[in-house]
Amino acid sequence: MFIFMCVYLTSLLMFWCSYRIFKDCKSAAVSSVLYIFSNYFITDVFYRGALGEVLAFMIVPIIMLGAYNLIEGKGNDWFLLTIGFSCLLLVHNISFILICFTFGLYLMINIRKFLTKRVLLNLFKAVILSIGLTAFFLFPMLEQLNVGIYRVSSYFSDDSFAKSLLTFSEAISIFPGTGMIWGIEDNKINMSIGIIQIFIILISLLKYKENKRAFFYAMIILIVILMTTRYFPWQYLLKPNFIQFSCRLLIIAIPLCAILGGFLVKSNLRLSVLIIMLAVGFGLFQIYPLISLSKIDENNLRTLDLYYNGQGDRLSEEIWALGALDYMPITIYDQLQTREKSILVNDGQRILNYKQDYNLLTFEDERESLVEYVLPLIYYKGYKVVGIFDDKEQSLNVYPNEEGFVSFSNNTLSTNVHYEIKYSGTLVQSLSKIVSIISIFILIYMKCYESNIKNIKRGIYL
Repeated sequence: MFIFMCVYLTSLLMFWCSYRIFKDCKSAAVSSVLYIFSNYFITDVFYRGALGEVLAFMIVPIIMLGAYNLIEGKGNDWFLLTIGFSCLLLVHNISFILICFTFGLYLMINIRKFLTKRVLLNLFKAVILSIGLTAFFLFPMLEQLNVGIYRVSSYFSDDSFAKSLLTFSEAISIFPGTGMIWGIEDNKINMSIGIIQIFIILISLLKYKENKRAFFYAMIILIVILMTTRYFPWQYLLKPNFIQFSCRLLIIAIPLCAILGGFLVKSNLRLSVLIIMLAVGFGLFQIYPLISLSKIDENNLRTLDLYYNGQGDRLSEEIWALGALDYMPITIYDQLQTREKSILVNDGQRILNYKQDYNLLTFEDERESLVEYVLPLIYYKGYKVVGIFDDKEQSLNVYPNEEGFVSFSNNTLSTNVHYEIKYSGTLVQSLSKIVSIISIFILIYMKCYESNIKNIKRGIYL
């Protein structure tokens, strides 16, 4: 239900974005339909269940309108960019990087309008406030990534991007598929932009003399689509392996194509109705075979251990479950199935008698020698260990062992020591939360102040 609510909001936000640009309901309707009935978006919703990327699609229109207003001086630019980029960073990091690159390219295309005091000041406000609003997430994430090597880091050297490059027929395919992204050739899921969307691009290219700006953006969309295929010269370039598969680049092409479609049909009712009918028709053609995938035989379902183990597993003939566990230490990923639930001691023994609650692990030990304890906890910076003996508390140094589990060494020969381990967070986490809270108040104040100034000016002019 939530993901379909996101689809509904996505259509509304694209409608709003297009309407604010073209001031035409027909253009807005066409943009909205082209957006949510693109093949890749349908695949994200109905097949992959890619909630993060669906949320990214929902937010991109806000950024597009903010970017347009920034260059054209329409107002609300810094506010829209702040909200848009902040939300995008929180919901989908990969899309955030791609849209940041696209936004930078848009500024370079409009370099003359960009290099003005108004634009630079509003852009500065948007950047600073976006960093502040997302500080509670951004800085702790960077802190943790700096501590160890996580599975997400392996994507930079992975060959999944090269494997996912499309053929020409796949890039323009109108046929739905129920296989995997890298599955059987004749049953891959549809990862194209959509046939009607491609026609929009071709029409814009043919109308070169009538509108060179539309032609220019159509060329950009065409290049992005080409970048998803094996015909783009990736062998001579640094591959963006972090995006995992090439079709993620379509989050750039699809919204641009939707706006381009709105531009082409402006004030043309018949053409608007025709494009909407065709886009919806081909979209439903993609959706129909995917609906059957929701009918899962419960006898084939596995337990949630599947996700704990972090491995894709077949649930039924056509349903796969994927627990990527991207932000787990890469050394732990292959050991979760074999690691027993015990505290390992470097003298060869193990402790089974311990108590573990939500955020507290406790145990007692009577060893009179200096040893290292390896706990059944995945290490992240922020764990605290306290040893209690003779009515005294002593904080102990916590560190990850070679596999990435929480470890510590005792530094006392006292017997009957009671140990308490819990995650208390870090100073960076605490300060980042304060920065984000302050940024929220600053954002509200600046927006209210700007609105009051506009109201005062309107009163003077009236």
